[in-house]
Amino acid sequence: MRYTTAVWPQLRAHVDLDDPAPVLVRQLWDLALTVAQRAEVRDLRQRLLAAGHGVPAGSTTAADLADRIVRTDEDLARLTTDIDQRRQHLQRLTDEAAAFVTEQQALAQANAMIRDADQRNGVSTPALPSAVADLADHTTAVLAAYRELTQQSASTAPASGTDVSEEA
Repeated sequence: MRYTTAVWPQLRAHVDLDDPAPVLVRQLWDLALTVAQRAEVRDLRQRLLAAGHGVPAGSTTAADLADRIVRTDEDLARLTTDIDQRRQHLQRLTDEAAAFVTEQQALAQANAMIRDADQRNGVSTPALPSAVADLADHTTAVLAAYRELTQQSASTAPASGTDVSEEA
């Protein structure tokens, strides 16, 4: 129950769901009342059994006590079924919420990993491929011109001791 209320905001980020608090509070209250009622019925059954000690078998009193015990057992079975169903529904709600949150977290992690892999593998780049190609071509041309210029400067360099930059 605590888990369900704790993760509910994460569910609401994906699905338009009402706040479960009022329903959950009511269900917990009803469950607590039903458990208390079952305890009272169990106590009544024990008292009915105790009241039958020493009552002559076959008497109307013994038959009436037996009838009340049967009704009490039916009430106990009905209350136990109700309690079990309520608990199962609450557990199913918790399981569903947990499964959804776990699934969303796994999807988010997987998508983040896919984005990371795409960035590292060049699948998704901020620049257009033609822009990158143009930059590479321009850089190649500039470097080629630089190499050509430095090779010409080296072949036409003045005698040692003269600074090349002074001639330019």
